[in-house]
Amino acid sequence: VLFPIVVLIIMDVFLQKMRIKKGRKALIIEEAWKAIASPTMAEYIKYLYKTVRKFHGIAGVVTQELNDVIDSPIVKEAIINNSDVKILLDQTK
Repeated sequence: VLFPIVVLIIMDVFLQKMRIKKGRKALIIEEAWKAIASPTMAEYIKYLYKTVRKFHGIAGVVTQELNDVIDSPIVKEAIINNSDVKILLDQTK
């Protein structure tokens, strides 16, 4: 019940700190499928991806399935269009 509220507060604090243009900042959202599943949080992630570079920041989402992002009409375009994606797989194992 409190998870979305706490995450939104943390993300808002990050955005406030990001607007102070001292150095680069990064916000990585682990287990992003939980955030993307909530329309309110998905809108916030969309806003983050569309504005973070303006303040020398970096946004990232971590999820186990690409479909978590692709199936979301709210964040799909923002994440895909504002991400430089590189996939590196360790083939030695």
